[in-house]
Amino acid sequence: MTPSDIAISVAALLAAFGVGSVFGSSPVAWLLAFILFGGMAVVMVQTKMRAVVAIPVLIGGFVGAMAGTATVQATCLPGTCEAIANTAGVITGIGGIIGVGLVVALTVRSFDEYRTAIAAGKPPPTVGCETDELS
Repeated sequence: MTPSDIAISVAALLAAFGVGSVFGSSPVAWLLAFILFGGMAVVMVQTKMRAVVAIPVLIGGFVGAMAGTATVQATCLPGTCEAIANTAGVITGIGGIIGVGLVVALTVRSFDEYRTAIAAGKPPPTVGCETDELS
């Protein structure tokens, strides 16, 4: 295991712990959180995803789940909307994973394009990716 794999696994376990505790601390919530984030960690390690990409995605899922759950819990009486709060947490957690994943993927792609251009001795891409081919 590489240090990147270890970092991804630790981040996934911490996210699962946080989400499990937010979802009411029931055994089912803990199990689902560990299955979801553990599965994500396995996929991320197997696909050799860089830690700089994987960890923000895991954190985005965790924060999204917390935000959705907390929003519903703030609008309901204590103990009355647990199923709705958990559903909102899952939906916003998935939204957080997708949103952060897109931003991180585009950012990493931009950095890779920059490094490729510099390594080839070309000027780095500029805003709007204008080229000199049109002039």
